[in-house]
Formats: sequence, structure tokens, C-alpha cells
Amino acid sequence: MNLSSSFKAICFTACLLPLSAFAQMGYYLSPDFATRFNDVNDNGVAISGGAYFDFATETWTPMEAEATEMVSINNNGEVAGSMWFDEPNFLFQPAYKKNGLWNPIGWFPASNPQESSFSTYSISPNGVWVTGQMSIGCCDFGTFKYNTETQVLTEIFSQDYLAVAGYVITDDGTIGGWADDEGLNGGTRRIPVIITPALEIIVITPTLPTFSVSAVNDINASSMMVGDFDNQPFIYDQSSDEFTTFNIPFGYISATFTSISNTGVAVGYAQNFGDFGSLVREAIVYHPALGDQPRLLKDILLINGIDINAPSGRMGTAIAISPNGEYIAGWNDTAPFFASGWLVYLNDLLFAPQACTMSCPADISIIAEQGQTSAVVDYDLPFTCVSGNPDDAELVLISGLPSGSTFEFGTYQIVHHLVDGDGNVLDICTFNITVSDEYCAADPVLGGTHYPHGARGCEPCFERGSTLPAHEFFFDVAVNMNAAASYSISLEGYTGGDYINFFTVFVDFDQDGEFNTTDEMFEIGSIENSTGTDGQAATGTITVPMNAVLGTTRMRVIKAPDESPAEPCWSYFFGQIEDYTVIINDIGTGTTENSGIAFAACPNPAKDLLRITAANDIDTVVLFNIQGQEVARQTVRGRTGVIDMAALSSGVYTLRASGKDATHVMSVVKE
Repeated sequence: MNLSSSFKAICFTACLLPLSAFAQMGYYLSPDFATRFNDVNDNGVAISGGAYFDFATETWTPMEAEATEMVSINNNGEVAGSMWFDEPNFLFQPAYKKNGLWNPIGWFPASNPQESSFSTYSISPNGVWVTGQMSIGCCDFGTFKYNTETQVLTEIFSQDYLAVAGYVITDDGTIGGWADDEGLNGGTRRIPVIITPALEIIVITPTLPTFSVSAVNDINASSMMVGDFDNQPFIYDQSSDEFTTFNIPFGYISATFTSISNTGVAVGYAQNFGDFGSLVREAIVYHPALGDQPRLLKDILLINGIDINAPSGRMGTAIAISPNGEYIAGWNDTAPFFASGWLVYLNDLLFAPQACTMSCPADISIIAEQGQTSAVVDYDLPFTCVSGNPDDAELVLISGLPSGSTFEFGTYQIVHHLVDGDGNVLDICTFNITVSDEYCAADPVLGGTHYPHGARGCEPCFERGSTLPAHEFFFDVAVNMNAAASYSISLEGYTGGDYINFFTVFVDFDQDGEFNTTDEMFEIGSIENSTGTDGQAATGTITVPMNAVLGTTRMRVIKAPDESPAEPCWSYFFGQIEDYTVIINDIGTGTTENSGIAFAACPNPAKDLLRITAANDIDTVVLFNIQGQEVARQTVRGRTGVIDMAALSSGVYTLRASGKDATHVMSVVKE
């Protein structure tokens, strides 16, 4: 399991919280800070950094005086951790406890303890092996593998990898962990790997990760492995060579499985950024009998009568599950060094039949009508009970919107509790509703302030500016473009400090509902250390293909740091995205009907007056609303004219200009 190693010498008090009085599952939360649990065995004995805890008796026992930290325990009570190497100089070494005695492992022969470092991670179930990571000097990291029977310390380095780490070791000496190949343009890329007993490093994933941190965190007796791959939790069954990733729970940006029992129950946590950039976590649990995706551990407890009553509402980190799948260990939603540890006792009830169950729908995806940014969504939550539906059973909406509500573009988590007359939770249903249109939804994790401004006159014009969500939709802002024409565009934005931000514009010229990265992508340029209102702008050119499909289509503007965004559907870590309406007109005329006259209407969008210019005389100009009703008419009888739009409501209108030689039709926008 993935644990950072740091020395902690802690004195523990006997001030304990009682177990839940509910006669089913058990839950214990330590009242003291810096008591996080690192591991637990089948006997309900858990270890923190500096003490043992017996779940059955609720008693703490300090670790042996010669030890300095404990990180892993097996069913025999054998422990891996650390002890002193040179106490006067405050130097440590990896160590293990076997037959009741702590034993030193030592350092690699080439390691100078004053310049090197190590982390002990795991002792095998049979107590033969200990593994972890150790460096030679400051920066050359490899895996260590120690045989407690022969006292042989093996160092594992590879010319193919910058660094290697072992997080877990099995009875036959197979190690699970990661190897760093510097595959992200020379930056860190940790790849989930196993190291065989013959010391061969094998990549277990079907493809290489695209994010910097991935790993194998645990392996059970059936050679099922768990960890994280590209920020998603995974299970790899070595016997069938089946690699499965799972969804990240709603509201979080990454998730991992940290441990798996011999019964196939995986635990871990989902993670996101909280206030001031701090990390927040929520414990998760998975087994096929619980559904096809991980569930929140606190929901399982609540159905069994245990409310964790955490101030944050989150349970925190689940770091280990006992081999028999009965105990889960972790710590609350606090920085690990200061966190309080908790234990869950499942009491053979994880898969016990519930008194009442809801039929929870699968995630719902709705495509809104063209030009709309919302849709009405209906859903149904029937439920059944073992002894018939009790009269006092009631569905309670916990988060999200009720069935029949109007949902704006975006993804919403819907949570319902089924409760009885006494308020006991009988079942929990959680699903997501996503409302979008045919275009993919990019989703920056953290948005910013975006101030796009187009060139004046008949160029694309944007006038928006405020602190806004990461992805916004401005379908009421329509830009007219002619096929085979080029347009300049100027974009401004807030960079969040002394950073460089890049802009890319996508326009769906073929109107196929997708943005391609060839003739529909335009890299506009960058800005640096901008407030968004200081006049700094990135400028570029949009060229409309000659074969662009005429009519209404979509334009997407993306702002992101570090490099010009090249993926219209990517979930950028920082940035902002805005979608607009573009109207493609005939070559060089701006007409969608007869092209006998050259015609322009500016500014578009217009706030008050819309100026009309034509190469030949026109007689009348008429405006229609989206229902096809005439809302304004102006007699021109010449080549120029003005339509007063001040009294009209904001929105998109159809303009029809009629002359002796031709008729021109185009869309205009009233701000």
C-alpha cells in the first residue's frame, strides 16, 4: 500500500470513542490526532505509526522501544517499519519484527545513510519478505527486497527506469509498485509494474499512462492487483490478464484503490482540492456484489446504522483492508501526519440482504434541443422491501434536483435516501444526470476569469467579462462568417498571476457535431501575467474553408496554461472554455439565399442600432423572432439603412433584406 514514511514517536492516551451501539457493523474513531492507521490484520489488530490497537478490546499498546515506525502488519503479527541506525545522529534504517523481536535490515552497500533515504512499505503474509524504496545518495532510487530468513538484502535498479519502488510483496517474493521512465517529455511518469521473483520488471497496464503518478498498491492471494492508472482506480487479475479501470466518484478529480482483500473487496479513496489548495479525500469500497462502480464507504455504514458524523461530511482515506475482508483501516479527512485513525468492522454484513432496496437508475444523459442550454429530466426510483413496502418508508432527496426539474448544461449528482418512520436509512441511491448538446463537454478542473474581445466592425465580436464557471455557453452571441474568408480575432484573459495562458479556437465548419484538429482548430497565441482587463491580448486569424456548411454551427474558445490547448474535449486542470454560435454564410456575400448582392449588418451582436450596407439597392428589411413572428420592419430604398433594435429582447433574430435583384437572409443577435 502507498504510504509515505516519516518518523513519529507518539504517546497515546486511553481516551477512546466507543463503538457504535448499533448491533451490526462497528466503527471506531481515535480521539487523538496523529494516530492514523497504516494497516490492519484478520485479528482486528491495527497499527499506527507508533502503536498497536486491538479492535476487540479497544486498547492501545505502544510499539516496542527499539522501533521508530510501523507501516505493515500480517496475520502473524509480524511488522515492517523502521528502527534506529545511528540514534545520536538521528539516522534510521528499514526494519521488521518477527518472533516478537525487531531486526535491522540495513542499507545498500553503496548508500551513505547521511545522504540517502528510504521508505519501508510492506511485509509479506508469510513474513519471509520485506520491501520498500531506498536511494543511493540523494537521488538514485531503487527498490529493496529483504529475505528475513537468509538476511539477504537485494537492491533492484534498472537501466530502463529512472526510479523503481515496491509498495507490496507477496509470499513468493513478487513485488508490486511503480517504475519511472520519464516518459512525459522528460518528466516523471510512474508506471504500474510488478517485479517478479527473478527481478524482472513487468508493466501490467495495456497502455502507458498519460499522467505522472500511477502504481500497483496491493496484491491479494489470488494475484489480483489494485492501484491507480491515469487518476482512476484499477483492478488487474493476473490469472486472466484482465485489466479494469473504474469511474472517479462524482465531485472528485482522481481516485485509487489502496488495498484488496483475499475475498476481492477493494478499498481506497477519491481525492479533490479543497479550500486554499488542500487535498480532501473520501473513502471508497468496491466489490461486484455492491455494483459495477466503487461506492462511498460512509454510505455502506449509514445503511447499517452508523453515521460517521464527520464535520466535513467526508470519511477520509481508506488505506488497508484485512486479508479476510472484515476490517478496514484509515484516517479522517485531515493531512495524514495530523490525522486521527479509524477502523471499520464489517462483521460479515457487507453483502447481507437489506430490508429494503431501491432500483437505482443508471447514469442519465440527455441531449438538449439545438440552441438550448437546459432540458427537463424525469426519473423514477421504485423500491421493494423483504416483507412488503412499509407504509412509513419514504424517499428523501439529499442532493441534486427532483424528477421533472429543468437541468442546465452540466453533470449533477442525484442522491436519495430511503428512510423508515424512525429516520433510519434503509438504502441509498446515487446516480448522475448529464445534460449537454451534441458537442463534447470539456471540463477544466479549475476555471478562471476569461475576457474575450473580438475586433470591431464586422469581425467576430465578444463582450463578456466576470468571474465565471470553467465552461460557459453563450449561444446568444452569434458571429457571422463567410465561406472562404478570413477573420481576425483578439482574446484577453486572466492568467491567475505570473503565468502564461494560451488560446485555441475550434469551429465546427462541417457541422458534424465534432471539432477536428486540422481545418477546424486555430491556435491564437498567448498572454502572460495578465489581469484580463489590462489590454493584453492574443491575436490570430480564423480562416473559413470554401466548403464550410452554411448555417448555424458551434465555436469553442479554450484558454489553458503551459501550451496551446489541442484537445477540444479534454478536462484541463486549469483554464476556461466558452462556446458561441457561428453563422456561416455564402462565399463573400454573407447571404444564405440568392447571392446577387453583397451585404453586411454590423455590429452583430447589436445593442441598439444595426447598420445595414449593401452593394446594390434594397427596398425593405424585416426582423423575425425565433417563432417566425415579424418584430420590426424598415424601408430602406438604397444601399444603407439602420434598424433600431433597442426595444427588442435579447436573443437571435432572422433578418430578411429584399431588393430588386435579390433577397438576403441572415441571423443577427440583440444583446
